[in-house]
Amino acid sequence: MVFGILVVGGSVALTEWAGQAIQSNIEMNDESRNVIVGATESFMALLSYILLFRFYEKRQIKKLSAVAFGKNALIGFAAGLIICYNNSQICMIE
Repeated sequence: MVFGILVVGGSVALTEWAGQAIQSNIEMNDESRNVIVGATESFMALLSYILLFRFYEKRQIKKLSAVAFGKNALIGFAAGLIICYNNSQICMIE
């Protein structure tokens, strides 16, 4: 479990570092950069998770299947709304 956290966290940290390195070479506003880096970090975290546990446990990752996506996305979206409703500073709502 610790190894998995290190691998996934390391891929996110590496992506963040690369995003900041690229930012110094390319002029881009902060919002665009954050969207690109955030999407890339999400992709890299998901990819490293799938590859690591497919190799390590030699099984399919069913948590991320298309069948389970709707339920998990709905729960995540609802949790995000609740967090934003309870703490408007997190969601930058004035």
